[in-house]
Amino acid sequence: MFGRKRATSERSLLYFQLVEACQQPGCPICTMIQESTLRFLDALIYESVTDPGTRAKLWQSRGFCNWHAWFLAQELLGSAQGIAIIYHDLLSQEIEDLQGLLSRRFPTMQRATLSPAALERYAQRWRQKTQCPVCAWAQWEEQNALELLCHSLGNPVFRVDFSRSAGLCVPHLRQAISLGRSSPHLPLLLEIHLTKYQHLAEELKEFDRKHDYRFAHEPWGQEADSWRRVIEQFVGKREIFGNEVIRFERTEARRGWPHLVRRLWQWIWRKRDRGDADQIV
Repeated sequence: MFGRKRATSERSLLYFQLVEACQQPGCPICTMIQESTLRFLDALIYESVTDPGTRAKLWQSRGFCNWHAWFLAQELLGSAQGIAIIYHDLLSQEIEDLQGLLSRRFPTMQRATLSPAALERYAQRWRQKTQCPVCAWAQWEEQNALELLCHSLGNPVFRVDFSRSAGLCVPHLRQAISLGRSSPHLPLLLEIHLTKYQHLAEELKEFDRKHDYRFAHEPWGQEADSWRRVIEQFVGKREIFGNEVIRFERTEARRGWPHLVRRLWQWIWRKRDRGDADQIV
């Protein structure tokens, strides 16, 4: 279930999945990851949820990440029992851990205090948890698909299929560039995307133009949903790439937007307070 070897026949299947993904809206790699994630979870819930090895790995990861836990609940019909089995195990262990913390209290003059060493061990267990198994699977599938795409651009038939697709989102294009730096097909990949991005930019320009009252009478064309497509083009499909909350250390956050917003609010409040003081005087 959590293996990493891919047979030649599986790679051939991956190629046909890539071709099919090119026929669907949006980034083909994002589409493949979404479909592969659903298949992985389906197999886990219906075939492996009672497997001791699988449940041990789920304990090591403390279940799934936020996105994939909710993806499982919302996208996979009939998953309720499997979810209950998995999270009953996890919750039982959490209950045991909390009971262990409370049993290691020692009295002080004012109140009972929890053992600092026990608290540190509890926190350390969470810090040492392994990666969400669905995330690990998705990353493996993603790399395989990107490598296959770079290789398949040498196939004239695939080039036609890919050229007709929406192309890769910016994050996946950057990953493809990183993986395929030595590929002879990399210039072609960049040329295809330059053309696609330029065309989308023209659609956005036309979308903006038709919001001018002078041209509001003109009928809408393909540019009507360009504002939605550019979001996917720039950041990928929903729930493929995570938010950036945990990508930056707290020290970095102090130098980023949170710090700027906080400084702005402080300035506004100081201005308001000075204004109130002037009115009182």
